[in-house]
Amino acid sequence: VSICGVRIAGCSGIFNGRDYNMGHFEEAPYDGSTRRSIYHTRELEVYRLKRLAQPVDIMLSHDWPTGIWRHGDAGTLLRYKPFLREDMDSGRLGSRAYQELMTVMKPKLWFAAHLHCKFAALVVHQKDGGGAKGSEGRRDAMGNPAMCMDVVDAGNISPPRVTRFLSLDKVIPGRDFLQFMQIPISESLASDEHKVLHYDPEWLAVLTETHTLLQTGRHRVQMPSCTRAVSPEALEAVTAKFVRRNGSLVVPAVTAEQTRSAHELDTNVQTDQFLETLGLPHIWTRSQGEVGPQRVHVTPITSANTASVTGKRKMDERVADEGATEVDNKKIDLDDIYFDEGEDDSPTAPPATAVADCNEINLDDV
Repeated sequence: VSICGVRIAGCSGIFNGRDYNMGHFEEAPYDGSTRRSIYHTRELEVYRLKRLAQPVDIMLSHDWPTGIWRHGDAGTLLRYKPFLREDMDSGRLGSRAYQELMTVMKPKLWFAAHLHCKFAALVVHQKDGGGAKGSEGRRDAMGNPAMCMDVVDAGNISPPRVTRFLSLDKVIPGRDFLQFMQIPISESLASDEHKVLHYDPEWLAVLTETHTLLQTGRHRVQMPSCTRAVSPEALEAVTAKFVRRNGSLVVPAVTAEQTRSAHELDTNVQTDQFLETLGLPHIWTRSQGEVGPQRVHVTPITSANTASVTGKRKMDERVADEGATEVDNKKIDLDDIYFDEGEDDSPTAPPATAVADCNEINLDDV
């Protein structure tokens, strides 16, 4: 989406190599395994973002890109969270998929969370020449040779592009969970008419062209071997669809009444309107008018196949410990997640003065 000319992209979830190449096989009611696997990032989401040829201003993610700690104050991070050292040394800290996106997209700002601490970093991207040549020697999130890119990379223009990374702490008293930032915008885009969310035509075209790659089976989904830029004709086509329906690319608001009429977890008014406008069918979701399940049945995962959580209490045990009488298998509590599938055992946050200076991002510093 964009607002006042600022282009914002995002990718949800955390990296798990077991599920990265899989389809979205989870459906409610969730069991002990699918409650966790549903928030594992899939390769499809990463592939779609790689298709974007136009620069992205702000990238949002839950997890950190792998290796981002090398570009910030790692010493302070380890004093606050010393148990991260093993994962930092082994390369397991963060998402390899997001590290790949950082290299390809080179956004101006990247905001994340997940590790329950405030951490800032400044990534100066190497000028790799762009295009297919720039992908030589690179590896994707699963360690395979990076897919070829025919998207023109502006990173070879001097000066080198820079990404300012910022992760904030958990929203509890005494933590650094909030920071205000000013994002410069063009004076011509500062009027009220631009201060609303707009759909991004390039992203709409990418979603349209990759919709059939969204699969719901528990099997590997093969992504195309090469990415390619969206054609001008495709951009015009998706823009025309939204202009015909809504009069513009402004994201339409959904009323409270429409929200109440949607069945919990099963339907979503915005999804219905969005897919209808693009002329795409429901695959992972279902429309409000649909009765009964629309997905191919997935055999529930047995306890023998459920991954153990070493050194951590399982989610059901935690709920029981807190006095709950029943586990709601239709709800996912993201606070039950720490790193891959644990919880936050970090010590009390240090005083804000200990890390405030090194963690502030100055947009004018480069």
